[in-house]
Amino acid sequence: DLRRHATRAHCDDDSAAASALPRIAPWMSLSPHGLPCGLFLLWVQNRREDSHGSSRDGGNPGRALVSIVEMLKSAQDGQPVAYPRRKRTSPMIEPLTSPQHSDWLKLRKALWPHHDASFLLEEMSRFCAEPLRFGQFIAITDEGKPQGFIEIALRTDYVNGTRSSPVAFLEGIFVAPFARKQGVAKVLVQAAEVWALERGCVEFASDAAIDNETSHAMHRALGFAETQRVVFFRKALAAD
Repeated sequence: DLRRHATRAHCDDDSAAASALPRIAPWMSLSPHGLPCGLFLLWVQNRREDSHGSSRDGGNPGRALVSIVEMLKSAQDGQPVAYPRRKRTSPMIEPLTSPQHSDWLKLRKALWPHHDASFLLEEMSRFCAEPLRFGQFIAITDEGKPQGFIEIALRTDYVNGTRSSPVAFLEGIFVAPFARKQGVAKVLVQAAEVWALERGCVEFASDAAIDNETSHAMHRALGFAETQRVVFFRKALAAD
C-alpha cells in the first residue's frame, strides 16, 4: 500500500507525502492500490529501471507519491496531467559519412595522439569513400556533445581466431572520459554489429596489445572472447 510505504523510510519526502494524503482522500478508492488506475500505471511505468539500473523516482515511494499528488491536483483543477520525464540517458548513434565531421577528427586525435591531423583526415576520406568496406559511428548526447566513436572494417584475409570470411574487425573504439561507465561503448558496438550483419558477417573480431589489461577487460565486458595470443616478428632484408 503506497500510503503505508510513504510514512516509513525516506524522511525527507515522507512528511510532504503524509501531509498530502488527507487532501487526496476523495480519490484514493478508485483502484485496488488506492490510486486512479491510469495514474497508478503512470507511476509504475516511470519507476521502471532504465538501462543503467536507476529508477525515475530513485526507488523512493514518498517522492513518487508526492508527484502523484501533484498530478491529482492538476486533474482536479482541469489541467492536463503529465508525469515529469527524465532526459534520455542512452546516447544517440549516428553514422559518420563525411571527413568534414569535426567531432570525429577530435575523437580520433584523442585515441591516436601520435598521428598528425593530415594523416587522420586522409584515413577518414578513404573510409568514407568505401562505405561497403568501412563503417564508423559516433555517439552523442541530446545536446550534441560527442561521447565516443567506433570504426570497423571488413577483412577478407585471415583473422586470428576466426573461421569465416569476411570478418568484421573492430579497428578502433574510444569513449570520452566524461562518458565512461555509462554504456556508451556497448551501444557503439551494437551499431557496429548491425553494420556487420548487414554485410553478411557472422563473426566480429578485434585485437589489443598483450599487456593492455584495460582493453582486455573492456572486450570481455562487450561480449568478446579471447581466442589466442601471438608474438609478431620481423627481419630487415638488405641486398648484397
